[in-house]
Amino acid sequence: MAKDGRCASACSRTRRRILHGCILGALLAALAPGIPDASAAVGFFGVSAGQAMGEPHQLDLMAQAGVTVVRNDAAWNNSEPTAPDAATGAHTYRWTSTDATATTLASHGLTWYPILDYAAGWAAVVPGDVMSGTRPDAAGDYAAYAAAFAARYGPNGAFWTEHPELPKRPVAAYELGNEPNAAMFWHDQATAPEVYADLYAAARAAIKNVDASTPVVSAGLLDANVMKPSVFLRRMLRRQPSLRTRIDAVGYHPYQMSYAAMRNGIVSLRATMKALGLKSTPIEITEAGMTTKWVTEAVRAKAIGGLARTLPTDRKLNVTRFIPYEWTSSQQGDNFNDYWGIMFPDGSPTATGAAYLSAVRAAPARIARAARAAARAARARRA
Repeated sequence: MAKDGRCASACSRTRRRILHGCILGALLAALAPGIPDASAAVGFFGVSAGQAMGEPHQLDLMAQAGVTVVRNDAAWNNSEPTAPDAATGAHTYRWTSTDATATTLASHGLTWYPILDYAAGWAAVVPGDVMSGTRPDAAGDYAAYAAAFAARYGPNGAFWTEHPELPKRPVAAYELGNEPNAAMFWHDQATAPEVYADLYAAARAAIKNVDASTPVVSAGLLDANVMKPSVFLRRMLRRQPSLRTRIDAVGYHPYQMSYAAMRNGIVSLRATMKALGLKSTPIEITEAGMTTKWVTEAVRAKAIGGLARTLPTDRKLNVTRFIPYEWTSSQQGDNFNDYWGIMFPDGSPTATGAAYLSAVRAAPARIARAARAAARAARARRA
């Protein structure tokens, strides 16, 4: 790092101590002194927000640790609670909730990774049940919402024009849905891959008309006790063969109980994608985690820390994003959902949090070494 970078880092640490006192000091001590410039890995590392959206100190800690991308809902039902006008077909959007999310994240120096998820109640297979899946005849309505969302929060979004007081942080990607291969989030699994393929194709095309540059990611496919991601993806492409060249990245959620099992899942997905003609299409891991009600903290730390260390430089797997689930949770009580968080409510890290943020901190140097090694190998091949 250049001298100026060291000075900037020192000043930044001073400001952080003033802002966060003992909590932040404990976190930085756990990670080792100083957090270097992570510009070489900007955008690769993220986190699901969990309870942190309502806790400013947690958001500050994310940004300071180099976890610049925050995955959080942009639920269709919240933005369009009523159906289009029956006579004109005009859509009416309410941006109150999404504006609040964009404001909160941008004001903390974070970039939103929105999930345009679930059905609007009026467009659902079971009216009012947003988890029942989107009706096939409502794909155009979902596409209209996706385009309107991109026109508001993308690189040329109206939101940024309306709020010049905020740092401009256009969305990192558009993730179209969440785990449509799981009955929990898409009740009618019999036709889910086919309906979702139509939905993705329509919404991606609509987004690209507004924002041609930002990736449109297919919904993260769950890999645990559901329709296998490989089956879901094959059926998607059978329904919409053109998606072989029109999926910007495949979302994946490897919820397995060890580092080896998680990595094997990614390897298997890459093999499936290669067989389907998606060899060069990136994988975005938009959720990955374990609840410590099911595994020990040591097992979880090894898995999340190990993936964070190895994925940025694994060119064969071509993973372009890693977003653990989730930043913070209560860490108390009997419900397993309260133990996903990699940070404690006070802002101090669990062993998993320390392992993850240590990998984030080390990523720029690791990426630079890998790039130098690749360059040497290329020169040797030419010689």
